[in-house]
Amino acid sequence: MGSVPKPVPLHKALRGISHHGRRINRLIVFIEAGLRWLGLSRTEKILSFFTRKGLPPEPDAAAMLIDHYVLFFHARKERKQLKGKCLSQSLALRYLLLRKGIESELRLGVSAGRDGLDAHAWLEKDGAVLNDHPSVVSRYVVMPRHAVHKNLDFS
Repeated sequence: MGSVPKPVPLHKALRGISHHGRRINRLIVFIEAGLRWLGLSRTEKILSFFTRKGLPPEPDAAAMLIDHYVLFFHARKERKQLKGKCLSQSLALRYLLLRKGIESELRLGVSAGRDGLDAHAWLEKDGAVLNDHPSVVSRYVVMPRHAVHKNLDFS
């Protein structure tokens, strides 16, 4: 009988895409500045201008690419000095996936918090949450895009 292979540690699993880390960090900083000064709608327009949509990969390859990028973004959240807001990270992930030919939908939600409304952003593909845990997302009511107020703080 063969031995069961050991799970690959997170840092080794991320080696293949970690060289993109600095580019992704710059992309997120660019997106955060755009959101602050231009708002969501204009920032999305600028991102779409720079997006060269790739051909859709085969389903297995798409799942693997999504997993790699999502793992990278989850590891990024663990590093305090690189921590970004949910909206900028969701926009960056959507941009990167679209360049690989993978469509996803940006979801914006609100919930009642202790200090007023809490806002949150995440991505979905075919109804599945990509960059967050479903238990977190379930606390939010999805807002229609036209109802998003520019002063909501997505954290």
